[in-house]
Amino acid sequence: MQVYRFIYYRLYSWNLKAWGAGDFPQYNACLWLALVSVVNVFSIALVLGVDLGAPGRYLAVSLFVISAVAHYWYFIHTGRYGTLSTEFSQPLFSSVLIRMVPWAYGAGSPALFLLLLAVLGPIGGYRW
Repeated sequence: MQVYRFIYYRLYSWNLKAWGAGDFPQYNACLWLALVSVVNVFSIALVLGVDLGAPGRYLAVSLFVISAVAHYWYFIHTGRYGTLSTEFSQPLFSSVLIRMVPWAYGAGSPALFLLLLAVLGPIGGYRW
């Protein structure tokens, strides 16, 4: 769970530095992690060959809402996002390689899904 909190913290702190507190960085990080979680679920379904068909859209929206509420409850409602800066200010977390983990997860998951869709989509009958 510490890795996931670190990913949230890095997304939150980057958004805070880039656009400031007026852009609600805690919510932006929460929504991005919710979206990436849903993308990962659909990537697994694609690899396993599960045909979600038309209900897949409703499932995606439902999973996104559930994931967003869960992320909100864990990070924002409890106030954990405010204490993460002290937890991850240790020298261990200042390594360039460790700081790249959130970006690999945040950008790599959607990229992997699109790659899987391009490669496995025609095989499984999925259309863009």
